[in-house]
Amino acid sequence: MKINKKLLFLLSLLIYSIVIVEVDGIQILLWSGGTWSGQGYEDWGLPNYLGQHVKKEKCPVDCVFISQQQFHADVDAILFEAQPLASWSYTFLKQPPAFPQKEVAQYYINFGYEHEKYFPISTHPDYQKHIDINSTFRSTDQVQVTFACSWGSRDDGNIENFRKEPVKFEDKNGFVGFMSTNCDGGGAIYRTCYIIEMMKHTQVDAMGECLNNKKLNKKDFPHAVFDDLGDSLRIKELVLSKYKFSLAFENNNITDYVTEKVYTSLLSGSIPIYMGSPNIDEWVPNKSIIKTDDFKSPKELVDYIIYLSKNKTAYEEYFEWKKQPFPEKFIEKYNRCIFYGADCRLCQYIDNLKKKINNGIGFRSTFGEPYEDSKELRVLDINKETCVSIKQDLNYVPPVKDKFTIMFWLILEDVHDEKPIITMDKHGLVVSVVQIWKRFYVKFCFKSKCFLSDTPLDSNEWKHFAISVGPSLQTTTTDLNSKNNNNNNNNNNNNNNNNNVGNGVIDSFLDSDGMDDFSDSFETTTIPTTRTIKTKDIVDTVDTTTISNVPSTIKIFVNGILDSTSTSFLNLDSLSTSDINIGCEKIVAKLDDLSIWRTNLEEKEIGEAMFKKYRGDEPGHLLYMTFNSIQIKDYSINNQFTTIVPSNAVTETIGHKQLILTVGE
Repeated sequence: MKINKKLLFLLSLLIYSIVIVEVDGIQILLWSGGTWSGQGYEDWGLPNYLGQHVKKEKCPVDCVFISQQQFHADVDAILFEAQPLASWSYTFLKQPPAFPQKEVAQYYINFGYEHEKYFPISTHPDYQKHIDINSTFRSTDQVQVTFACSWGSRDDGNIENFRKEPVKFEDKNGFVGFMSTNCDGGGAIYRTCYIIEMMKHTQVDAMGECLNNKKLNKKDFPHAVFDDLGDSLRIKELVLSKYKFSLAFENNNITDYVTEKVYTSLLSGSIPIYMGSPNIDEWVPNKSIIKTDDFKSPKELVDYIIYLSKNKTAYEEYFEWKKQPFPEKFIEKYNRCIFYGADCRLCQYIDNLKKKINNGIGFRSTFGEPYEDSKELRVLDINKETCVSIKQDLNYVPPVKDKFTIMFWLILEDVHDEKPIITMDKHGLVVSVVQIWKRFYVKFCFKSKCFLSDTPLDSNEWKHFAISVGPSLQTTTTDLNSKNNNNNNNNNNNNNNNNNVGNGVIDSFLDSDGMDDFSDSFETTTIPTTRTIKTKDIVDTVDTTTISNVPSTIKIFVNGILDSTSTSFLNLDSLSTSDINIGCEKIVAKLDDLSIWRTNLEEKEIGEAMFKKYRGDEPGHLLYMTFNSIQIKDYSINNQFTTIVPSNAVTETIGHKQLILTVGE
């Protein structure tokens, strides 16, 4: 009796599928450990960064924060903070951080209050492509956080602290007070220059480490600033309360970047002189501060505050806001204080996202990684004897036509000659590693036509490769006629110029001695001018009466970035997945996260795929192998029709791969 495989597959979906039960509560992994903002603590005691004993209201969503990285596959979200993740400035270029793979229906959070001038990874586009939720100072973020808080208020902090009566006008003996430890870090040098110019026209008491001209006695400031930062802010408030004006100058002037400086001054009862965020008016009560932007020069500003210091009525107009209802915008910013309920708001946001997820029937049971596999970190260890043969039943997985994508992680360990890594369709398609001089490159061949990556492989460094092939949309009929005419003309010159193919790597490779056989496999022609090609465009002499009228665009991506682009007539009308081989040619390497698609993925999708796991039933997903099990498996929806025969093939445990980013070209 003949068994209907399609019917059997559908029955297996029903029999073995897991009923997804929605569990209340959200788990968030703090990737770099506990943060300075008290996330996950309902009762956050002193001493702390804020200088306030925080007792949070119970969050409507059960929310748990953990810091054990080994549970990365179990949580609903992973929170990354730029400073502990990637250190200061561009350190991440030389010391790439370890970065986990995102599970299906898991969310990645970019968290922090500092800006990209200090920690540029936070807004780096190739980092942000992996981020689902931003929770920083920016008002455009999904979960904004602020520093509009009751700094240094110890046990009685709330928004009403801002109504505290200031020291009487007559009792404020100081004129302008300034306290800072930073004179030139980041963009602070600009504010420092402004203050120096102010000092030429009036007395500014600089009581911190920056521009210090007035010492505080031990009684006023009994400990070093960073021994207890929260208490230092309480002391700063007391010191500034005796000054008519205080300088609240940000390190950098960035929209929405409003730190504790202006709020400490407001709490002190001194009038803040503010330099910083262009939209500061959205962050403070009306007429509560003096902005440097309102004056043409430091001298003009000094003249104005001297006027106020001699005019009590005009001076006290800056405290009228304390008698009025707080503006909604100020209350809103206070309610978004990073220390109060930001963790709860983040959990609520994720909880709302989770409610929209429908995992459907069969996920993690008949396709997709089972939970026990997702917790592992394993790769395929390829030695000289390794051969993994993969066959998909063509009755249920038809051949690829016109377009496809193949993606994988690769680390090279020992190659001396050109060695195939992956072959398909009885070697009709070959992905191999080839040596050019002393470097190694990924080479993609379809039948007799071959293409190289521009970026070399580095020994013992993981790189992510993707080869995306699809119909060229930029080549016109005129281009094709031009191409053929040019070919006829160029054939006369090929004896002398046959090696001048493309740029850079290809040129140096083809000009080397003893490489004539390899150069014959590349295609040579004049490039049609209407096509945009980044590096090389290799097109063979074509008989247009026997092939498709539309050429293919071949794109090679390295670490999620377009590396090389070529255009060629591949005649890609039938590429079978019934014969796929991994290894089998005495190569020594490690391979991970192999996926093959029936579509030509673009740069955004490929970049995200580097650190993203798939369900396995995405449209066009033909084969999906993560190698996270001791057994070698296909996790795609086609696994019912996939036969895998491994020989001398093992998977081995590794750590997380690195997030390798670049800057500029």
